[in-house]
Amino acid sequence: MKRAIFTEEAHAVEVQRAIAETKPKKLLIIGTSEKMLKKIAEKLQVEITEIISIDSIRTQTEIRLARFMRHVAGQHTMPVPMQQIEQNFFSRLIRKGMEIFTLKSEKIGETTIVQPDFHQAQTTIDIQQMPNEFREIIERNPYVTIRDLQFNLLPLPSLRVYVAICIPLHHQLGPLLTETQKEVVALMNERFDLQFDNFTLHLIEVVRGEEA
Repeated sequence: MKRAIFTEEAHAVEVQRAIAETKPKKLLIIGTSEKMLKKIAEKLQVEITEIISIDSIRTQTEIRLARFMRHVAGQHTMPVPMQQIEQNFFSRLIRKGMEIFTLKSEKIGETTIVQPDFHQAQTTIDIQQMPNEFREIIERNPYVTIRDLQFNLLPLPSLRVYVAICIPLHHQLGPLLTETQKEVVALMNERFDLQFDNFTLHLIEVVRGEEA
């Protein structure tokens, strides 16, 4: 964290010199708060002309995923070109700042995963086990059998489930499916603090019979 806000004077001077030499038309400063941005700008002796809030360029699904990756995997997701960025990210960004923009000053690229030297303690969640937790909560319903389950965390959380249902004649199918979907969404929200970009429940077989 101290390196990110240039608490070491020699580091700040080095980056100031790089900015003076390269004379970038635009400089992107990335921070976790407006206060942090202003502190960095002050250290680098540059003027902030525009502040873009993450809420204006990212959906809540993307923001919550970024928070999840930070706490669980110790990674930061950032809206810069898709490439693994080394630890001296900020100095490299200054030296190669023109890679971030086209000649028409349009932002390009997708989301980059950054493994920082500084991050908070990670939360213990086994990402590989997430599909099993979805499977478990769905199959708590004695009438539902999962035939296939496909889960992707990146680039955005998505879940596709194919189910077969054996249901008594007097039971309604609609409420059963709706309740199953609600339980999965609740698990995603409460257990993982995430929300789906796409979640579909496909009914591939229905068998009706007398209740035992």
